[in-house]
Amino acid sequence: MNLLVPVLSLARAKSREDSMQLPREIDLNEIREFVESCGVGTRIYVGCDSERFIQQGRWHADYTLAVVVHVNGNRGCRIFGSIS
Repeated sequence: MNLLVPVLSLARAKSREDSMQLPREIDLNEIREFVESCGVGTRIYVGCDSERFIQQGRWHADYTLAVVVHVNGNRGCRIFGSIS
């Protein structure tokens, strides 16, 4: 079960209302640098989903991608995400 999607879907819904945008692409170099600064117990989780919606009478879809880096397995996490 992927618990990341509801969190990012809420972020996307807010972004429409507040004109805030998540990045269009995930910066792989930023993720790589962050992971390299973590210990060997770090876990990486990747999730994706899509959501259909009607805008001005036409169907569209948003695609959400999330990468969660769980630092050393017990020291919090950092979430990287994008919506396209």
